[in-house]
Amino acid sequence: MVFNIANVLLLFGILQCFIMIGLIFYTRKWRQVPNQLLLAILIVLGLSLVPSFIGNARLVLHYHFLRFIPLYLGIFVFPLLYLYFKAILTQDFQLNPSSLKHLWIPASFWIYEFIVWLVTLFYGVADKGVIAKTMGYLQVQTLHYVALLVLVIFYAYQMHLLLKNTLNANPTKERHKFAQWMKYLLYSLFLGVILELSSVLLGKLYGYWRSSPLDEWLGFSFTIMVKVYNAVILYLISLAGYVSYSSFKTSKKPLTSNFVDQYLPLITAAMEESHLYKASDFSLGQLADICNTTPVVISHVLNNHLQTSFNDFINRYRVEDVKRKLATEQAKQLTLFAIAQEAGFSSKATFYRAFKKFTQQTPNAYLKSIQVAK
Repeated sequence: MVFNIANVLLLFGILQCFIMIGLIFYTRKWRQVPNQLLLAILIVLGLSLVPSFIGNARLVLHYHFLRFIPLYLGIFVFPLLYLYFKAILTQDFQLNPSSLKHLWIPASFWIYEFIVWLVTLFYGVADKGVIAKTMGYLQVQTLHYVALLVLVIFYAYQMHLLLKNTLNANPTKERHKFAQWMKYLLYSLFLGVILELSSVLLGKLYGYWRSSPLDEWLGFSFTIMVKVYNAVILYLISLAGYVSYSSFKTSKKPLTSNFVDQYLPLITAAMEESHLYKASDFSLGQLADICNTTPVVISHVLNNHLQTSFNDFINRYRVEDVKRKLATEQAKQLTLFAIAQEAGFSSKATFYRAFKKFTQQTPNAYLKSIQVAK
């Protein structure tokens, strides 16, 4: 095992990352979605440094199972970072199948890498590479780097727009202060990915962990510099993220009447004319897109003008839809939950809870009451 200053810094970055994860986990409300996403980002970043440590320390020569270990998780960072931004900047954001679709592309690459690692697990080091090549490993690896670059550019632009729109819609001093931390986070990770891809390109041209013209010009290994940069940035992100988010509070300042007059009719039309509440995965972000504004604006209209949350607002429409259908002859041919699903409810527990909340009766009790009335 080779142990040098680069390995020490890499190991320090990994250990510091997981120390901060433990600190966040035990001292903050980790069940909150933004905190869960911050933890996911830190875990992904920490694990992404492990292959660099393994390669630089030449551990593969002694532990053959480490070859092709599926810990190249950098492709997950920017989709997770985008979800983290949305969770911070939008109210009523939820982790659901609709939001998790952003992780499909990274997950597909990880599944492939896991399969390669599993298939080659019991082969010798010399044979592992041959087997991996027959599985198209080199071609998929190139595609992986291209996808990483595309995702980074796409999500960096989306996060820039999200920050800009949020600050324009709600330009509070507190939000501007927190936006600075988010910009630093975005810029530092963007630079880290670009440096990593540059290192990969040099590796393909001159051989990994070997000197390139850039190394000779710098006087040290560019690849090692990139790994050290990532380790240092990981430490700063884990510390700054913990401190910054813990002091951030969402502004409760109500919108002006002009905003309410502009967006309330659009919200009402989306519910009463388009019946969008019938989509079980309908989200605050989708409603904001339809109204051509940000989720923050829609949340303020609902919270401060209608005195309701997004979930209650949607579920009230769904409950009324169920009540209308229960009064028809068609209701006799369907189960109660089937009717609820048509109205947009995805789970029986949510349906029963919402129905009781808005009618003061259970669905079965309500059904019996209208049958007696007939």
